[in-house]
Amino acid sequence: MTSGGVKPWWKSRTIWAALGVFLITIAPELGLSSEDATGLGGAVGDIVTGALALAAIVGRLRAKDRIGAPGPDA
Repeated sequence: MTSGGVKPWWKSRTIWAALGVFLITIAPELGLSSEDATGLGGAVGDIVTGALALAAIVGRLRAKDRIGAPGPDA
């Protein structure tokens, strides 16, 4: 990766971590409890959610490239 470049959204660790947080958050609304998803109880789901949120923050702080399509001058 080059500093200041543009990369596709699917190559972003930040996007994937944020998507994981989103999916874990809406799982109960889809009929899946954290107990169903992990088999170990709600605390594990909370820990995973926190870890993914932290990964999203760290990913954004470490990112060197923008996410999206190259501009018209590229």
